[in-house]
Amino acid sequence: MAELAKIVNGTDGYTANDCEGKTFVLTTDLDLTSYCAAQTDGNGVGGWTAIGTGGSNALAGTFNGNGHKISGLYINDTTSDYVGLFGCCDDASIYDLGLEDVNITASVQCCGGLAGGFYASDLTTTVSSCYTTGQIVNTYNGGEYDYGATGGLIGECSGIDNPRHVVITNCYSECDVRGNGYNNNVGGLISCALTSDITNCYTSGD
Repeated sequence: MAELAKIVNGTDGYTANDCEGKTFVLTTDLDLTSYCAAQTDGNGVGGWTAIGTGGSNALAGTFNGNGHKISGLYINDTTSDYVGLFGCCDDASIYDLGLEDVNITASVQCCGGLAGGFYASDLTTTVSSCYTTGQIVNTYNGGEYDYGATGGLIGECSGIDNPRHVVITNCYSECDVRGNGYNNNVGGLISCALTSDITNCYTSGD
């Protein structure tokens, strides 16, 4: 997963966003606890760097979780725009993936356990059969025309029209979600959903 983040984010010699039309398949359960700890400083800041940190290097391919789960995701971030296992996704699809024991503390614009932001610029994009458990706290302070989006599964999802819209099916979140700060929208599953179809989904966290 860390290597996929480098591919999408364009670090360590990779070209940013070099994943359009490609499919990535998870072949086993993963525990990110040790990896995230190694990326954290003495004050607990750091942890996981999202796959797709912004619009210019968003995930644009397909991620097949293959029924597996990822545990131990830890993030403490006040400098990024998008925070989650995936940060910014545009014209992407993610399915059959579980995230357990998510622990996110942030002050960022878009924050979610699975993804900070999920968008459809040119294609119908899909999130299907995914779930999250754990806790998420985002203290982003927005402005009059600048809002925060904090969700247990996804912070913000937005399409343009049909067929360029986001489809979310058979997903749930059991994350405890907290959002403090001015104009910071909070949702148990998704904070903000525009031009999106959401079916057979639920949230049961606090």
